[in-house]
Amino acid sequence: MQKPSDDDQRLNVLGKALAVLETVADHPQGIGLPDLATRLGLPRQTVHRVLGQLEAAGLLLRDPVRERFSVGPRLTRLSLAALSSNNQWAPVRSVLRDLVDDVGETCNIGVLEGLDYIYIERIECEWPLRIHLEVGNRSPAHCLSGGKVLLAALEPKLRARLLKSRKLVARTPRSITRIPDL
Repeated sequence: MQKPSDDDQRLNVLGKALAVLETVADHPQGIGLPDLATRLGLPRQTVHRVLGQLEAAGLLLRDPVRERFSVGPRLTRLSLAALSSNNQWAPVRSVLRDLVDDVGETCNIGVLEGLDYIYIERIECEWPLRIHLEVGNRSPAHCLSGGKVLLAALEPKLRARLLKSRKLVARTPRSITRIPDL
């Protein structure tokens, strides 16, 4: 049997780290070490080591109370940078531009991170008075139509946990701040 080269070893380490990141990203409520090791079919010690390295790098966050891991701030920034690169968004921008031309209003595409709506693409209308927001800006999801749509599409138990995790603050006199109303 041939001994793996250093390049093969690095690739294996990278492959494990990517597998951990992908699995954690697939669990917005977070995932614990035992479940993660089981899902990946890797030894707990290996997953523990990879989790520690990814947490130290800011790619993952550990909830010390529940011992669960979730996407960290650095991974979010990397994701937003990748999403905002214009190469992959040319067709989306074209559709958004057509939509803005048709309806005469600003159009956005966003994603949820917890209870925040993050703008990943945005084309503004030509109105002289408008709110200028950039890709990467965050707003409370419960205050935006796009955020409400994404919240409505979540699994009910996850949505309930998210909504109970922080107070819904009003941004305007018409902001919905009561969970039953939302």
